[in-house]
Amino acid sequence: MTPSIRSILFDKDGTLIDSFGGWINVNHRVFDELKSRYGGIRRREDLDRLLGIDGGRVLPGGLVASGTEEQIYRAHHLQLGGSAPPWEEFLPEVRSLSRKWFQRERPTVQPVGRVGQTLKSLREAGYRLGIATSDSYENAFRDLAEHGGETIEFWATSDRLSHPKPHPESIFLFSQFTALPVQAVAFVGDSDVDLQAARAAGAGLFVAIRSSTCPPGVLAQADAVLDTVEGLPTLLESRAD
Repeated sequence: MTPSIRSILFDKDGTLIDSFGGWINVNHRVFDELKSRYGGIRRREDLDRLLGIDGGRVLPGGLVASGTEEQIYRAHHLQLGGSAPPWEEFLPEVRSLSRKWFQRERPTVQPVGRVGQTLKSLREAGYRLGIATSDSYENAFRDLAEHGGETIEFWATSDRLSHPKPHPESIFLFSQFTALPVQAVAFVGDSDVDLQAARAAGAGLFVAIRSSTCPPGVLAQADAVLDTVEGLPTLLESRAD
């Protein structure tokens, strides 16, 4: 095991799995249902611009790529304009709608490489593994259930944190959970908020995954760049030499 790196915190979407198509579909379904309830002149295309979607493609740095659930819900609230109910009434309503459509039309989850096998290998090698995602625990656990989720010891999701990424809270809590210093944490991600969280916490290593939503600036500033997490065991082994 690499002497300096003893634990690994992973982003989820784009880094381990790709479920963006499902997110686009669910948000469109929610938009249509909200519009039928409250009216308004906004179109799906207007919502797409707020969420960072272009022609069915998720854009780097957009809310779908790296925003929290609450940020996405606020985009829906904004679309309703003057017909929108108060935020405190709207939030439970939009959460319920999202949950309904996730259950009815469960997003297809594609692993980015041999994720389950890689996570299992890392865990067997003694690394402590965690997730730091802008998604909710319910969604994150569901998405990774068939892709190595059983290897994850620590779940830092937006609904379990006071300060989601780019705040470094997830890394500090992971460090406390494992009783290892932050310098022993490698953060693996593909977005600006991942990089910012890792640098703010003083993580020992930031590895960028060259996903379709990873901004060029993140790739340029990363300590290492991989096409998928499959290359992580070899990378960590080489750094131990």
